[in-house]
Amino acid sequence: MNTPPIRRVLVAVDASEPSGAAAEMAAEVAALLEVALAGLFVEDLKLLELAGRPLVRRYDPLSAASLSLERPVLERTLRAQAERARRQLAAAAGRTGTAWSFRSVRGAVEREILAAARPGDLVVVGRVGWARGSGAGLGRTVHALLHDSPEALLVLPPKPVPIGAVTVFCEEVEGSLALALAAALVAGRRWPLRVLLPSGPPTPAAAEERVTRELRARGLEAEVCQLPRAALSRELARSGGAHGLLVLRRDAIATPGELHALLEGCAGPVLLIA
Repeated sequence: MNTPPIRRVLVAVDASEPSGAAAEMAAEVAALLEVALAGLFVEDLKLLELAGRPLVRRYDPLSAASLSLERPVLERTLRAQAERARRQLAAAAGRTGTAWSFRSVRGAVEREILAAARPGDLVVVGRVGWARGSGAGLGRTVHALLHDSPEALLVLPPKPVPIGAVTVFCEEVEGSLALALAAALVAGRRWPLRVLLPSGPPTPAAAEERVTRELRARGLEAEVCQLPRAALSRELARSGGAHGLLVLRRDAIATPGELHALLEGCAGPVLLIA
């Protein structure tokens, strides 16, 4: 089992409370993988372009009045949000002793995240925009990143919770990045680890024994299960419904619709490997 080739954790932040929780989880993952943490705040160009238009209003809680949204006001607000996001990231990195950096850019959110992602990055985003809270479905950022996916994409639920346990699905034991990442994360925290393997070709019958042996060589114990492919989708959905990290290759799910349904139904974070 090779060491996972992750060199940095990149997290998109926006200063909201869920974004702060995402920064905490990103910092923990970076510490476990012994890599640097990078935060990215994007001033949404689409929002800035709306400023000043007659039909776009903002609510003033002090006067209860509906006021025009002026661009200078919005730019000051975004600068203040960027500074709060920077402080959130700095605090999270400080608690884990992780080296960190922070950048604020202006542009389309999805495009800027993709532009900032380097080879070897693990990118952390919310399933929906952090400001949307507990909204259903998948946000446009996740849709874009699934289409032009970085090497590793960690999708967090609307209200991120501690990981606690890890389930990994791997079709191929040999050179499995999903298994290597799961093992690296578990090694630092001794979380319970569960490995799901498909039964039948091309997965050899001895795969379960081999995974157990390789993990024990790292000092790790795991529950290793081989299941018929027909049962795997149900088991992945069940595992995702629990509050734990689910790790799998993006193409392990047959169709985009099934992958979207899995992400929408997960109570915990999902780490997708390209």
